[in-house]
Amino acid sequence: MVAYVVSHQLGFPTDDFSLSYLAGWTKDKELLDKEQLLQEVHQTSATFLDHIELHLEKVRTLEQEKEQTPLEYIEQLDRRMGWKDTDLTLYERVHAVQSVFLEEVEPYLNAKAALETTPKVDRVDEPLMYIHDKGFGFQSFGIANNHDFSEDTLVPYTIVLPSQSLMSGHFDPERTAHPFHDLEKNNRLEKVLLKSLKEP
Repeated sequence: MVAYVVSHQLGFPTDDFSLSYLAGWTKDKELLDKEQLLQEVHQTSATFLDHIELHLEKVRTLEQEKEQTPLEYIEQLDRRMGWKDTDLTLYERVHAVQSVFLEEVEPYLNAKAALETTPKVDRVDEPLMYIHDKGFGFQSFGIANNHDFSEDTLVPYTIVLPSQSLMSGHFDPERTAHPFHDLEKNNRLEKVLLKSLKEP
């Protein structure tokens, strides 16, 4: 009965459900039992539908974001954050996004990296990294990782690995020495990939 209600509500064909089969389950039940059964079907169906709708909403949001250009994504995030021609540093922007939409920090840095550089992600044959606001484009991971970060208050970075999409992160140099340590400390990459980054 729950499957019938959920399928019907979501617009799936329900022709395969036999109403006489469902009726057979309730034919010998008392009215009170039937009312309790219907109450349980209603509650369970509502729970399923809530979970499904929440998941579908996330999928729709992800699909929309995939279709957006990096510029469109940043403009949309600027509107959501209420930024209008504000003169904020990248440090201030990352902290503001982190405090309101934690899950948006990585997509935000990915979009910024894609706008500020021209990585041919599909042609990458070695690990590359972009350190935001340093004036360099994507560099070999080892070279970018060995920059001096001691004067920085925040180090946002974006890496690209062969056959992988962009991945961004950020760290406080008072707590973390360089991007590799951040990736390792926060388990952001599988051990095999981390090992490949260590190799020259």
